[in-house]
Amino acid sequence: MKNLLQVPVVLAGFNLGEAQNFIKSYTDPLTTFLLWFLPIGGAIVSVVVIITWFGKDEDEREQRKPGKTLKKIWFWLAIGMGITTIFKILGISG
Repeated sequence: MKNLLQVPVVLAGFNLGEAQNFIKSYTDPLTTFLLWFLPIGGAIVSVVVIITWFGKDEDEREQRKPGKTLKKIWFWLAIGMGITTIFKILGISG
């Protein structure tokens, strides 16, 4: 009589290459998009901040200068670009 129960062979170990391919399938498109989007998005947001500042009256212009907001925008832009660049250098993506 034939053996009706077939148990799959389970290999004891971790397939590192397959895990890396799985992670890269998600990080490659994300980092490629972010390297393209972050500088453009930062420039657009900066222009919007400056335009809204010019649209305010004289008193509001003196009270709320755009320098602090622009520093925050460019700081987080540098952090985002740095992370994506580190991913590329370490080979986590692309």
